[in-house]
Order: sequence, then C-alpha cells, then structure tokens
Amino acid sequence: DFVNRSAPNVTKVLAVAAVDTLQWATEGSRAAFKIKWPNDIVSSGRKIGGILARAVPFNGRLEGIIVGIGINVNTPQSELDQIHRPVWPAGSVLSVSAAEEAIDVSSIRTRLSGNFAVEL
Repeated sequence: DFVNRSAPNVTKVLAVAAVDTLQWATEGSRAAFKIKWPNDIVSSGRKIGGILARAVPFNGRLEGIIVGIGINVNTPQSELDQIHRPVWPAGSVLSVSAAEEAIDVSSIRTRLSGNFAVEL
C-alpha cells in the first residue's frame, strides 16, 4: 500500500521538495541549497534546516509516517552565530541569500507543501 511503498523515501522526497522551494524563494540570489543526506538542508557551509520522520505502527504493521521539517527562514545570522555548532554551523535562508527584506514564510510553506505532494 501507499504508506509502505513511500516510507523509505519520505525524508528524501521532502528534502528535494525543500531545496526546490528554497531555490524558488531566493531566485536571483547566489544562494545554492543542497541536501546533506539523509535529512539536512545546507547552504554555504551552514545548516539551514532539518527533517525528522517517525513511523506509526499499529497491530504489527506500518499505519503511517509523521514527518516534519524545520527551516531557519528569517533569523539574522548574528542570532544564529550564538548557537555553538562546530560542524555545519546554523544559517538561515535570509542570511545565505543576502536578502534585504524578510522572506515570505507563508509562500515557502505553500510552495513546499505543493512540491512535496507532487514529488511523493
């Protein structure tokens, strides 16, 4: 069934959808978003977001998958620099794209949902 067929690829598909969405949101900038398998979104040597998935078993079979994504969108780099991460320091879409205005989170959310649905 759909859940069992999709389970192994959920985080990968969401990561691809996220990268496509962030490239769209920052079109015209020099930002380049990439996937650090299996569940991180990175750009310019910084971790921009992460994905977590959890299987939902019931009566010995897989009934569903809970998947979530967190993306640092408009957090200023000065705030992110206070987070001690020696490997893959934190970044945000705003900081790596050098955008002068806040990024529209609602449009990212809408586009990401659509991209994920199409890819899945």
